[in-house]
Amino acid sequence: METLQAAKDHLLRKFEEATVETVGLDSETGRALAEALRRRLRPPTEPTGEHQ
Repeated sequence: METLQAAKDHLLRKFEEATVETVGLDSETGRALAEALRRRLRPPTEPTGEHQ
């Protein structure tokens, strides 16, 4: 699992570099794109037993 998370972290860094070079991380679009990818690549949380 550590290897998989390291790969996800690397992907996020590369994505952020590309975003900076295109729309910028300080733009609304850049922030939205980066946050969407962070949510997808975030490590899974422990189940709480609660249903949503």
